[in-house]
Amino acid sequence: MTGWFDLHVRFAVDGLAAQRGRSLLTMLGIAIGTASVVGVVSIGLVGRAYVIRQIEGVGSNLIYAYGSGEGVNPEELTFDDAAALEAAVRGVSGVAPVLVDTQTLSIRGRPRAI
Repeated sequence: MTGWFDLHVRFAVDGLAAQRGRSLLTMLGIAIGTASVVGVVSIGLVGRAYVIRQIEGVGSNLIYAYGSGEGVNPEELTFDDAAALEAAVRGVSGVAPVLVDTQTLSIRGRPRAI
């Protein structure tokens, strides 16, 4: 059994020695390919971690509630209303009132919503 293994190892080494340039290029290609795969996977993991940090920074445990319809007038809502919501809803640790508005801006004669 040992002679069989030695024969194959000697055959492989002789083949590598006979084609040094080809062997070197093959090993270089394998090294570059492996490094490329490791690099791409690392970039993907870093990107994933960055996105998760950004989402957690905004707050993955937040609920956004929007009023809609004709009866909602943002000018009628006050900070006291926000405090009342915080006190009335069980489990809420904070309320942040936000006013969102859209306007139309004309750029080179073309209206754009901002």
